[in-house]
Amino acid sequence: MTSDTSFALTPGAVQNASFNSSTSFGMKQWESSIKKLSDIIFDGNLDKLRMFLSKLKIRALIAGRTTIFNINGKSKFDDFGMITHNECIDNAKTYYILDASDNIMDS
Repeated sequence: MTSDTSFALTPGAVQNASFNSSTSFGMKQWESSIKKLSDIIFDGNLDKLRMFLSKLKIRALIAGRTTIFNINGKSKFDDFGMITHNECIDNAKTYYILDASDNIMDS
């Protein structure tokens, strides 16, 4: 469950594996990662996009999960709009099995 790190400010920075829902630690980490970012729901408005990404980045930092938001050395938070659709598809293929239409296949 843990790495060689003896201290970290966030639980995700200590853990190299996925959440373990069979432990209290894992459940707390999971619950904190799925809480609403705010009471105001993001409606897709471009004027509100930077604020939404900022809140999401903070949540990812706290959970120690920023690496899943990186594609080819680009951050979805900081380089938004510079990541191509094909880069996203290629990155998804490292996590999921995609069909010929690039849709996620059921396992």
